[in-house]
Amino acid sequence: MATNKEKSLQTREHPPRGSIDIVALMDSVVDVIFFADILLNFHTTFVGPGGECSKFTHTVVRLIRLANIYANIYFQVVIEPAIIRCNYFKSWFLIDLLSCLPYDIFYMFKHDDESESLHLQRIGSLLSALKVVRLLRLGRVARKLDNYLEYGAATLLLLLCAYVLVAHWLACVWFSIGEYEVKLRLIFFEIISALYFTMSCLSTVGFGNIASTTDNEKVFGVCMMIIAALLYAAIFGHMTTIIQQMTSATIRLNIDKYHDMIANVREFIKLQEVPNELAERVMDYVVSTWAMTKGIDTSKVLGYCPKDMKADICVHLNRKVFNEHACFRLASDGCLRQIAIHLEVHLLNLFL
Repeated sequence: MATNKEKSLQTREHPPRGSIDIVALMDSVVDVIFFADILLNFHTTFVGPGGECSKFTHTVVRLIRLANIYANIYFQVVIEPAIIRCNYFKSWFLIDLLSCLPYDIFYMFKHDDESESLHLQRIGSLLSALKVVRLLRLGRVARKLDNYLEYGAATLLLLLCAYVLVAHWLACVWFSIGEYEVKLRLIFFEIISALYFTMSCLSTVGFGNIASTTDNEKVFGVCMMIIAALLYAAIFGHMTTIIQQMTSATIRLNIDKYHDMIANVREFIKLQEVPNELAERVMDYVVSTWAMTKGIDTSKVLGYCPKDMKADICVHLNRKVFNEHACFRLASDGCLRQIAIHLEVHLLNLFL
């Protein structure tokens, strides 16, 4: 059986001369897609300095419409090509470039020198792992799922995707371990087997592939299971408490408040049969407002402050309006303070 495994691994690592590895070909197709994504990012607008990219034209249009609402808090869509390129060069360009280079080309054809071929393939596998770094960009997709799915459904979908992804990574590690052990077997691995047995018992999993056979082993196994039950309850009970303490109660309250608000708006739209175009505008406004204010009522906070302090805060909040419009440049500080107190944000008609 070991000989057959060895032959299969050799066939996978070194396909017959002139043949093409289908897996490597699929990886090359992914590289082409990644390269196309780089080209698209050079022409993709983003919201504000360091904001998130939006590759859909209708989303950009809606954000542009909403930009006028938040002029006093620097909410705008950057459409200048030079700024877009500069922002991309400073953020994801290097990672995207390294992850799309065709490292898997080493797998496609057989080399005459077997040792050199194996060395190049291992280097290609190591460099191909850079593609995993691009998964960090999936966080933006996860944050947008709440706009289209219920909170529970979105969370369930993300957890399932994360579970499948981790299972895939662990399967790759498991395959690599089997491939390595076919070529090399040491006494040290017997100790690893013993450690595997104790850890499976301590974690209360107990797969059973390594089991107690003699009477002494069974007695030791019973003792270890008792110890494992106590350790499991003590350690993981404290870990749960620590994790709950790490998550601030204020943050949890804001998250619950946000999802309740989104659920109420979505239910209102469904109940009142609001047209799709108007419903999208409502959702865009609600989500964008929350993104800028984090659910904090500015008027309520200003109500805690005395009149002079309230005027200073209002001038600060509206400083962009005062600095960019000529009608306010000659106004005195006292005039600006009085004007700032009475400034309000209004949504302009889209056809104005």
